[in-house]
Amino acid sequence: MLKPNTPLLSVIVPVYNTEPYLQRCLDSIIRQTYTNLEIILVDDGSTDGSGRICEEYAEKDGRIKVLHKTNGGLVSARKAGLQVAAGEYATYVDSDDFIEQGMYECYMHLALETDADVVTGGKIRDYGSHVVPESESAVPGVYKGRNLERLREMLIDAKHFFKYNVSVHIYDKIYRTPLLKKYQMQVPDKIIIGEDAAVVYPLLFDAKSIYITGKNYYHYCIRPDSMMGLPSSGKMDSSCLMLDYIHGKILGYGENTVFRNQFRLFDIYIRLLRSPMDMLRYENELLWPFGKINKNESVIVYGAGKFGTVLRTWLLNEGFNVVAWVDSSENRQETLSWDIARKILHDKILVATLIYETTESIVKRLVEDGVKREKILSVNIDAKYIKTGMGGV
Repeated sequence: MLKPNTPLLSVIVPVYNTEPYLQRCLDSIIRQTYTNLEIILVDDGSTDGSGRICEEYAEKDGRIKVLHKTNGGLVSARKAGLQVAAGEYATYVDSDDFIEQGMYECYMHLALETDADVVTGGKIRDYGSHVVPESESAVPGVYKGRNLERLREMLIDAKHFFKYNVSVHIYDKIYRTPLLKKYQMQVPDKIIIGEDAAVVYPLLFDAKSIYITGKNYYHYCIRPDSMMGLPSSGKMDSSCLMLDYIHGKILGYGENTVFRNQFRLFDIYIRLLRSPMDMLRYENELLWPFGKINKNESVIVYGAGKFGTVLRTWLLNEGFNVVAWVDSSENRQETLSWDIARKILHDKILVATLIYETTESIVKRLVEDGVKREKILSVNIDAKYIKTGMGGV
């Protein structure tokens, strides 16, 4: 039972052609134990049955309102929903994802108890057959004043690539609505890669108080037909637009070196993710960004995502002795399972992933299987590379 005068939370769900997943998403929201919700479904010009499902749910639950608009992209849909949001706090859920039942009760309780502008948690990377929790590493609790300044210095961990101490995803948080509007409404609609960071980074540097929950409630569901399947040229153009946008925000902060250094880390990550071929290089037996390796050594590449695929091609073109390509997914073509590849003689294993938690899980398995730790190389960004501004700022 809600207490009197319990604040309204606006939940904005951008919807575009996610008919197979939409009911799961909406059910997870309407079943939240925190019930004082305004659920705004923004049908962004869907051509499948998504719009019909939205209307059906609105008929069954009076908390739901539906906006139908011409297709304008995720940023445009988020803006449309936020523009009409009446809640004291607001949040987003992507329509192919879902949330666990107690998320909003936990977040709203902490927001009201501490008067936090932002309440944040980690996410659960959900592959359907298995999940990988991606928790925030910052100590749970409320951050204000000097403690908040220290938190901003470590949003991204400079010692472990690429590890979020505080998530820069937009959907695993609730925000005081005016603060979210201030930064969401400024983001260009054309940004389709990094649209979360374009809002969250500047916002976290403006918030007066942030609560770290230490919880993972949000299921980020991996599917092959998601936005990440865009052609590479489109992704690169959008990522450059996003980086330029955040860089412009940095300039507005003057000589705030904390913001600049944090952005350099993020900039390196995005460039490795979107155009790894332009970032990889080999000189004086150093393979950037992995470390010391001799071209004559036999190499196993572990990882067949975008980064792993490009890395393997680049190594072969540069004359490296790649003896095997490994991936944990059974759906990857040309790759071997680790159980087969481990029997092949090799000197080094390059773990070709850019997500810290994924890298750590692979390294742990390899070590448990008897691989010497010094034979395993993963992405390692030298601090001097960041400080020199080579990350793009």
